[in-house]
Amino acid sequence: MEPSIYDLLKDQETLLGNNVDPYSYISPSAYDTAWLAIVPDSNTPIQPMFVECFNWILDNQKEQGFWGDVDKRGLPTIETLPATIACVIALNKWNEGRNKQDKGLSFLEANLEKLLTQHCESFSRWFVIVFPSMVALVSSVGLGFSFSDRSKLALMNLSYNRAQILQREEIFDENHYIPLASCLEALPPSSYDHADIIKNLNSDGSLYQSPSATAQAFMATGNADCLIYLQSVVQRCPQGVPQSFPIDEELLKLSIVDHIQKLGLAEHFKQDTGRILAEAYRNYKNKEYSSSESGQQEIRQHVENNPEYFSSVMLDVFKATELMFPEEIELDEARSFSRNSLEKVLSIGQCPSLTNVIEHEINIPWITQMGHLQSRMWIEEENNNFWMGKGSFHMLQSPHKDNLRQLAIKNFESRQSTYKHELEELKRWTRINRLSDLGFGRERTTYCYFAIASCDSVGASLRMMVSKLAILITVTDDFYDTEGSILELRALTDAIRRWDGIGLSGHNKTIFKALDNFMTLVAAKHQQQHGMDISYYHRAVVSACNCYYFIPRSPPSPLN
Repeated sequence: MEPSIYDLLKDQETLLGNNVDPYSYISPSAYDTAWLAIVPDSNTPIQPMFVECFNWILDNQKEQGFWGDVDKRGLPTIETLPATIACVIALNKWNEGRNKQDKGLSFLEANLEKLLTQHCESFSRWFVIVFPSMVALVSSVGLGFSFSDRSKLALMNLSYNRAQILQREEIFDENHYIPLASCLEALPPSSYDHADIIKNLNSDGSLYQSPSATAQAFMATGNADCLIYLQSVVQRCPQGVPQSFPIDEELLKLSIVDHIQKLGLAEHFKQDTGRILAEAYRNYKNKEYSSSESGQQEIRQHVENNPEYFSSVMLDVFKATELMFPEEIELDEARSFSRNSLEKVLSIGQCPSLTNVIEHEINIPWITQMGHLQSRMWIEEENNNFWMGKGSFHMLQSPHKDNLRQLAIKNFESRQSTYKHELEELKRWTRINRLSDLGFGRERTTYCYFAIASCDSVGASLRMMVSKLAILITVTDDFYDTEGSILELRALTDAIRRWDGIGLSGHNKTIFKALDNFMTLVAAKHQQQHGMDISYYHRAVVSACNCYYFIPRSPPSPLN
């Protein structure tokens, strides 16, 4: 028996709780975990220092033989290539898991050409730097694997592009958003010296907060601060380390909230999402942000030079500028800048996982988007990316990913069922009031309901009332515009002013009776819920508005 939406909600009720470890939300990096598993123990060099990382490799090989994440179709991503090589090297170093090594190498031989061909137009800078180095490293330990001619050509092109980057950039050049030193493990030892490494360590002992680079820095220098950093990473993330550490935990929680909202599940997590948003706002108000012209220019330069790394950020900026006032010049500039950045990302094709989302946001204005259909698109995209990391997007980890998607599908189906039932009820109401039998104008029952139902914040009761009112307005408007004679229009207008249908007949009587029934229903519901009679007030408003439907023209004044 499939779990109900209530069962799924119960399973996820602690998703955003205060006691949940934020690092449990994101997928670990098989590549970085492997590099920590390679580090030998200082006291017993014949065994790994970080046994937890080595055990993670033993326990997390996929059935097909690779290590790493899969895309929305369940297929290995391009990042699984260097990750699998790194894991195989780690196993080989400690002479463990021979079957797993063979299985990993078989995966590489079987899938290398296909993955390189599929992504040949969208290799990330990180992949270009790391992959050729990993191929050379696995060959140096006697674990080479065969290449097809197309794979050899792709590797030659990657190696050439890598050489161009190494020639063009300084190892510790912070003008690049991701400095080369953040991939220290993939760089030639001759390209840096120990003094430069120690000089550029962060205050926490890391090399640009990259676990893999810091692991290489420690093996090269034996620096105690590097060791302290690596120990803190493993202690905090014993089930596989992330591609960067530490992460911005507030950003991570906000990303979860954003993901929940996109899936159409916000109504089920109101308390937790409200708490997280309130905390983020308080922290924002308490922080001081530099707004110097030079600082802003530096940020703009980073984004322009590395659009793929800021793609998710620029997408959020672009969406935020959908709602602005004419005098908000800064927002207008931000919109233009973010749009240009996103279009550049599309042109270079380096963020295929975001391509559909970016195109959708650019081509369909926010004001015309409908939340329920947006949720369906997000569910079908299975886009669990948060923000760009060192080598790929930080991704929502299973089981959170799978459970939320299942909950979102159930929620979508439940809402679809509700909408279908309400539309049938609305059509029945239209027939009972004989509005569908008038024989003129637009029969817009479905159209009116669809327009109202697209507003996610509208509850069921209000949704039905506004839909009925929209139908009444449409029918009445058509009657005044095209069908009614002058005498009929006068009679209906006078009846509404008096709120008395005596003497009406035909279409006049049908329209007035439907309007009277509607107003009686609205007043009764308000009386029941709030204990106040509003029937006279609403009729006065309708009467006043109806005066605008028919205003007799005065005869033209004679010319003087």
